[in-house]
Amino acid sequence: MNLSSGEVLPVDVPEADTLEPIAYVPEQKRFLAYRAKDMPTDTHKPVGPDKPEYWLVDPETGKGEVTSGEIRPLTHVGARPLQPAAKSGRCWAAIPSEKNCGTDIGLYDATSLNFTPKMHVPELTINSQALWIDEQSRTAYIVYKSQLLKFLLGP
Repeated sequence: MNLSSGEVLPVDVPEADTLEPIAYVPEQKRFLAYRAKDMPTDTHKPVGPDKPEYWLVDPETGKGEVTSGEIRPLTHVGARPLQPAAKSGRCWAAIPSEKNCGTDIGLYDATSLNFTPKMHVPELTINSQALWIDEQSRTAYIVYKSQLLKFLLGP
């Protein structure tokens, strides 16, 4: 719905069992939406993609498109937004790494949906809500199991 005009617009995203808004991405002026199908049952034939998809949807037009960019930092936004970095248009983010057993910390660009890792923290699995960066001292602070951990960022 266009809040200015009150006009209800159809959303150009195919039907699915699950279609949920995740976050508004101001850098893109679009919403991120999650689209997936449920497991089949005796009474339900699933509707949706074989693999879950993330869509960017323009609230002005309802037009949507599947994104292949890095969206995980946008799914970690909770009580506070991602921490802005000194470099304009970038934010600090922490992405749990399944293959490297730990967390990658780096800079996230929500315009290009690109993540540039700056360091890897082995064995700890956190998301961006548990992270704070002091760029001036090149220090990462992480809250983990009620403890405050301090790491020096690499170059």
